Amino acid sequence: MTKIIEDSISGLEGIRTISSKSRQEKSEISIKFNMERDADNAAADVRDRVGRVRGALPDDVDEPVIAKVEANSTPIIFMSFYSDRHSPGEITDYLDRVIKDRFETISGVSQALILAGSTYSMRIWLDPVKLAARSLTVQDVENALRQQNIEVPGGRIESTAREFTILTDTGMNTVEEFENLILKNETGYLVRVRDVGRVEIGPENERQRLRSNGKTAVGIGIVKQSTANPLEISTAIRKILPEMKAGLPAGMSMDLNYDSSVFIQSSIDNVFKTIFEAVGMVVLVIFFFLR
Repeated sequence: MTKIIEDSISGLEGIRTISSKSRQEKSEISIKFNMERDADNAAADVRDRVGRVRGALPDDVDEPVIAKVEANSTPIIFMSFYSDRHSPGEITDYLDRVIKDRFETISGVSQALILAGSTYSMRIWLDPVKLAARSLTVQDVENALRQQNIEVPGGRIESTAREFTILTDTGMNTVEEFENLILKNETGYLVRVRDVGRVEIGPENERQRLRSNGKTAVGIGIVKQSTANPLEISTAIRKILPEMKAGLPAGMSMDLNYDSSVFIQSSIDNVFKTIFEAVGMVVLVIFFFLR
C-alpha cells in the first residue's frame, strides 16, 4: 500500500526527499519540498495524486489523511489533565469541546494538539469458538456491518413548490442495535452478533498511555505559529491557567509539565549576565590600568 502511494507522488515537482514508515495498521509518508515550492499548491498536488490511486488501495483502508507540517511544529508547551472520577474518554471529550478552542484563540498559537486521547467507539468482541460453531468468520461479521450499517438515498418527494430528499437511515448507534445485527439465517433461526460475542462502548485505541504524577492522563501540546514569540505565548497561557483550573469539572486536575520559554528566558538571562560581567571586567581593567 505504501509503495502504491509513493509511486504516485514521486513525480511531483519540487520534491527533495520522500521517506516512509510502515507498521501494523498504519503507514506514514513524509514529503519534503524545496523552499521555493508553494506549500498550499504542493499539498493540493499530493491530494490529487493520492486520490488517483485511492481505488487501488484495499477496501478496508481508511481514507488517507494529508496534512501540511511546518518544520517548527513541535509543541512548545505541554500540559496534562487527569482525574480520579473521569475516564480518559471523558477527559478527551472535555478537552476537545472546551479547552482546545480556548488555547487556539490565543494570539500566536497555531494548534492545540490533544495527545494520548481516547475517543469513544463501538467495540465488538467476538468469541472464536461460538463463531466456529455457527460456521461464521470475522469477515462474515465485517460484511454484515458494511451491508446493514449504512445510510442510503430513498428518493425524493416533489411538488410544484418544494422538493424533499428521502434518506433511508439503517445506521446503528446503540449497543442493543449492534447486538441485534443479523449475521446468518439458519433454517429459520437468526444468528445475531450477541450470539457470537459481546458489544460495548469503549475507547477506540488503547495502545497509547500518558501518565502524570502517577495517574493516567490526557495531554495537550501547544504549537506556535512560525513567526510567533514563544515567550509571549507562554505569558498569555499562564495568565489564563488559574481561571481554567477553577473551571475544570469536579475531580479533574491539570499540570503544566513543560514550557520551552523557561529555557529560552534562562538563555537570554545568561546572555545579559555574560554581557554585564564582560562590561564589568573591562571597566575594572581600564580602571586599574589608568591608575
